[in-house]
Amino acid sequence: MKYNQPHNETDPNATYKDFNLDTGEAGSIPPAIAIEAPQREIVNAITAAGLTPDADDNTQLSQAIKAEIKADLQDITAISATSGTVALNANTLYKMTISGATTFTLPSTVNATKHNQIKMFLNLSAVVMVNWGTANFFNKTLPDIESGNYSVYWDFDPVLNDWVCGVMAEGARK
Repeated sequence: MKYNQPHNETDPNATYKDFNLDTGEAGSIPPAIAIEAPQREIVNAITAAGLTPDADDNTQLSQAIKAEIKADLQDITAISATSGTVALNANTLYKMTISGATTFTLPSTVNATKHNQIKMFLNLSAVVMVNWGTANFFNKTLPDIESGNYSVYWDFDPVLNDWVCGVMAEGARK
């Protein structure tokens, strides 16, 4: 969308002014596009969100924005297994509780046109052996874990052509 300055202004960033009764200074003359364009833009946002424009509902732009944000939110996939071998998919958000030895298998192929990441909200209910599915770690060392809650990230590094893992205890991000 482009800003459309008043007709009686040469500055493309000129602000609109009201008529001043006290001084007699003329008010701005809006070009039709200054009224037309914002309405079209708002109606396009409303219809793109799947809503039908309604003259009696002044909340539709807000609804449309919220719908677009919600559409972009990623669902969390719950993993019911608490141990064993767990296969993960790229660009997925997981939550899992681990109570026994666990091995993660990571995707062998990735989409080269996008950033490939896996995130997991992990509850480690016991100190167990975890194979993270890669030998590459953000801090170049195997994570030191104990019982508790963790955020686990796997990023595919195109230079290494492999996954890199990072594990952070919840509450440690201060």
